[in-house]
Amino acid sequence: MAFDLTEKRYIKETGLEARLSRIIEPVANGLGYALVRVKVTPENGCTLQIMAEDENGRFNINDCEALSKDLSPVLDVEDPIEREYH
Repeated sequence: MAFDLTEKRYIKETGLEARLSRIIEPVANGLGYALVRVKVTPENGCTLQIMAEDENGRFNINDCEALSKDLSPVLDVEDPIEREYH
């Protein structure tokens, strides 16, 4: 059975997090990752936390780097967060 990239979505975000999910999910899926959750918190100004995993339920630092590299230009164009974030 093939790995279903959308099956792992346990949380359905609302508001800004839902908008971010719609932007992030195709990029993550294109790299072979399932998007698990997107969370925005006011910690340290504004923190964007993206949780994803591969078909084995893992996501290591190299995966994080790959997703960040591909996602950064997309977020720069879409500009969904009105203030600086990290």
